Amino acid sequence: MDLRDVQTSDVMLNPALYALEVKRPVAMAYNTTLVSRHGEVFRVEDTASPIIDDQGNLVGSVIVFQDVSEAVEMAVRMTHITNHDQLTGLPNRVLLHDRLVQAISRSQFTKKSIALLIIDIDNFKYLNDSLGHRVGDSVIKSIAERLKAIVGNTATLARAGGDEFACLLPDVGTGFGADSIAMACLQAGREPIELNGTMHQLSISIGISLYPQDAVNAEEMMRHADTAMYRSKTKGKDTFSFFSKDLQHAMHRRVELEILLRKAIENSQVSIYVQPKYDFSGKKIVGAESLARLFDDEGNLVGPDEFIPLAEETGLIHQLGRQVLEKSCALVAKLNAKGQSIKLAVNVAAKQLENVHFAMEVEQVIFDAGIDAASIELEVTESALMQDFEQTKEMLNALSALGVSIALDDFGTGYSSLSYLRQFPLDVLKIDRSFVIDMDNEQQAFDIVSAIVHLAHSLDLSIVAEGIENEAQFNALRKLGCHYGQGYLMCKPIAVVDFETRFVENQANQEATV
Repeated sequence: MDLRDVQTSDVMLNPALYALEVKRPVAMAYNTTLVSRHGEVFRVEDTASPIIDDQGNLVGSVIVFQDVSEAVEMAVRMTHITNHDQLTGLPNRVLLHDRLVQAISRSQFTKKSIALLIIDIDNFKYLNDSLGHRVGDSVIKSIAERLKAIVGNTATLARAGGDEFACLLPDVGTGFGADSIAMACLQAGREPIELNGTMHQLSISIGISLYPQDAVNAEEMMRHADTAMYRSKTKGKDTFSFFSKDLQHAMHRRVELEILLRKAIENSQVSIYVQPKYDFSGKKIVGAESLARLFDDEGNLVGPDEFIPLAEETGLIHQLGRQVLEKSCALVAKLNAKGQSIKLAVNVAAKQLENVHFAMEVEQVIFDAGIDAASIELEVTESALMQDFEQTKEMLNALSALGVSIALDDFGTGYSSLSYLRQFPLDVLKIDRSFVIDMDNEQQAFDIVSAIVHLAHSLDLSIVAEGIENEAQFNALRKLGCHYGQGYLMCKPIAVVDFETRFVENQANQEATV
């Protein structure tokens, strides 16, 4: 009888002989194989018992084998399913975590660093939604094969979920080993993939966390690598980032800011500040721009360059934009009730223009406020115009049909074609402050401003110059034929109550108080 250990193939003790020796029933281990006379291998469980006659004499033994090959195979298969991704065959998040814990434990003795890379396919959701899940699965399998060829056998490549992979690199010594692997992964991600007969150019973003440099356990490594990956996304994608303490602070700040913004929107606590627009003849207030402002719980002002991008990333820009529009229309209505008419400009984000119901929402807000649509101006940027030309054109035409005017903000900083520009229902061009600030000491900036003014005149558009800070800029813009201006020279953005006072006084005196 040929009984062997599954792992080592060592010959095992005959259970029948052992039962005779100990004079009691025995059962052998589950990891036993029985090799038949024909060379077939069976996984078996066995039980052996001594045979004792009526006088108590030991006369022999009996052994019973049970073939458990199918049960063992099923158990192995279930264990694999539990620990591996069905689509790619890679270890899943459960097995990754287990190996990460083991790697950290070993690292404490070897004193060598380990690295964890979180790898995410850029814009995968758009591709998956537009081309279908079957194509999406094909992309994931293709990327998995490429990454597997790069990381080698010493690393653990896992599918962490969705379009996200993770790569555990044991014994990297320093960050340079992770650096080279990350660069190779980026290059592999850039290789075109053929989908439905068309070649698609993709990219990936990677975040890297090191142990023990910036994490104390497996969970923290996962969080930090994920945070670093998010930083790669915000840097423009198709790159990798190492985790750092500064990044951790930035992410904590982001979480706190999102909570603050959500709370402010839910409680209608987003404030608007107003920056007046003046004409160049008598510095009379002819309108104003409404600007969103956010204050924290201590009353400190949060810069719009912080919370506006966050609102766009999280989708809160729609509620934020509507709230600013509602409060702007309420201000117009309040001034109208006092016999004062004003045109108020409100900024519109690109994502708001993507909302097919945006024009109807604007119409409803204006109607609810009981004001004339002509008293509202919507400011859009060049980049917003060019995201989806036809859809944007249709949306701007719908807005223009309501009676609101359309201003092109930050003109000169984008990449829009002048031939496209003629096809949008624009009423106003706003010259970006970056040109205005430099125009009195840089000839190129002055020439750009001059060209924009001439273009606006030829297209019969009103012109508003932003960021006027001194009399030299003001006089140069007036000489060029610019219609209106705004900037710290005349008035910085101020609270609504202060604007009401200044506007009423200006209307009464026919001249702004500088």
